[in-house]
Amino acid sequence: MNGAYQKLEYSERALKAKAFFEQGYNCAQSVALAFCDETGLAPETAAKLASSFGAGMGRLREVCGAVSGALLVLGAVKGVSDKFKSLRNDFASSTVRSYAASSSD
Repeated sequence: MNGAYQKLEYSERALKAKAFFEQGYNCAQSVALAFCDETGLAPETAAKLASSFGAGMGRLREVCGAVSGALLVLGAVKGVSDKFKSLRNDFASSTVRSYAASSSD
């Protein structure tokens, strides 16, 4: 988050996420772990935060875990923590809608 991270190509991120998945992490954890360098989250923290979103949110097979993990990353990188900004956070809503539209293509 400090701008000192090395940006990876999308395919490199996908390969990192795949490697985490193959190690036994769920989809959400795998995506969150692949972006730790960008979010600033410690790997253990990222894995814990994303742990409930695997297999479609707690194995309910609802929202895809990879999408949930991506939204967790998006919030960590672009989200707001100020309660007053959070109440009017059109940025977050529009960013999520934009992400959802681009990932459905």
